[in-house]
Amino acid sequence: MSRPDERTARFEHLYTLHRRDLLAYFLRRAAPADAADLLSECFVVAWRRIDVIPGGLNGRLWLFGVARNVLSNHQRAEQSSRHLAGELQLALSTAAETAASDVSVAVVVREALEALGDADREVMMLTVYEELTPTEIAEVTGRSRASVRVRLHRARRKLTRELDDLRVVRTDAPTPATLPA
Repeated sequence: MSRPDERTARFEHLYTLHRRDLLAYFLRRAAPADAADLLSECFVVAWRRIDVIPGGLNGRLWLFGVARNVLSNHQRAEQSSRHLAGELQLALSTAAETAASDVSVAVVVREALEALGDADREVMMLTVYEELTPTEIAEVTGRSRASVRVRLHRARRKLTRELDDLRVVRTDAPTPATLPA
């Protein structure tokens, strides 16, 4: 291993001698905004490995080999980044479409619920949103279990008709008839 001042002088010599050629190499192969970063990365490797860089013309060739590897790593990282950005864009687009679809279905369901009477709407909402059983609804509302069951049955039929009138077709969503009893 050479002395620190010899290492520094050797590095400065290599840098002064080859920086323009290596910068031109990067400018021809990468975006101009990336060329300076790639050049600096190449010389970071050179600094770390200063003791193994061959002398003379072979040192220049060694630096071009490093430059080639640095560029290759950069291009792989960019390709991976573009791929991940594409996947993210697709996922966000799909999520936005799903959210828009869910919002439109929610609006239609809300309209259908609004068309029900207050008592029927209350029973349906307690059943569907709060997931209460008819027995629990009877306790909450102060009605008998039998009257809650009858009201729930009627409310489901009315809601089904309202949704049919609004032409809601959603195969993956439960219909009022399949909601928990």
